Amino acid sequence: MCMTKNQHYVPRFYLKNFANSCKCLYAYNIKDKRIISTTPESICLENNLYETELKDANEKMGKYVIENDIENKFCKHEGNYNKLIEKIKSICVQNQNEDALILNSSDEKELLYSLIANLIVRNPKNIGYLNNLQGNIRNSGEYQTIDNMLKQMDIGGTESIFIAAQKRVGLTEDFENSVPKIITEQLRKTNFTFYYALENEFLTSDVPIIFGNDTYLPRNDIGLYFAITPKIAIIFGNYKISENKRNRMVKIKGKYVDSFNKIFFDENNLKFQRWIIGTSEEILRKYTKEMK
Repeated sequence: MCMTKNQHYVPRFYLKNFANSCKCLYAYNIKDKRIISTTPESICLENNLYETELKDANEKMGKYVIENDIENKFCKHEGNYNKLIEKIKSICVQNQNEDALILNSSDEKELLYSLIANLIVRNPKNIGYLNNLQGNIRNSGEYQTIDNMLKQMDIGGTESIFIAAQKRVGLTEDFENSVPKIITEQLRKTNFTFYYALENEFLTSDVPIIFGNDTYLPRNDIGLYFAITPKIAIIFGNYKISENKRNRMVKIKGKYVDSFNKIFFDENNLKFQRWIIGTSEEILRKYTKEMK
């Protein structure tokens, strides 16, 4: 089996929703301050992003610790994530009854939480953090025992193996206390509302989830914004409107869509992004001109 080297940190099935009729999308390069035309296949990816290079190990073990392990785990879920988005798109249309529930089962809600958690953790900045052993693991008794055992077996590569395990906990749902499961647990406690843009279009970025503590929410509650398509976004937060419109759709005018789009151009958010993405060059130029 060939190894997948070009690994997307924003999945193609999601980016395709922001492509135009020519199957292209437009992206504003924050560093270079320029707009390019590209495709979902050609953006938001890095070579061997999820791989853990096997260092100080017997050459017979290969170059990576279980190559494509994380990549394959992500790919396994993407079909179901895509089906969920397609269902949301089919229901959230302009003539939809605003009192109708969008997601009808607990399984669909859990899949939504899983999708959001996945998009949060797979960002390259987070991967970079996971590529180094955290805390005092190297000095622990468990590490020393396994290191001695692997050296006696002429295998080695202890640090790389521990880093690969650390990535499993930080990126996948394999363990009870993994980061995605912790995020999912927090999302279960928070109301969510779908917003439909009657005018204008939602933008997205290579950090599609705007996530963190919101000053308007009770302490330890979270606020989260996620543009699913150019016409549909979802807001998590325990606001009054989210209590009344939980799992329902609210139609909004262009000025409110504009407010959400400006979130991506906030100075704090620009520090974490490489690309801001939309369906046309015109919509991106509108916001980049306002930055000057």
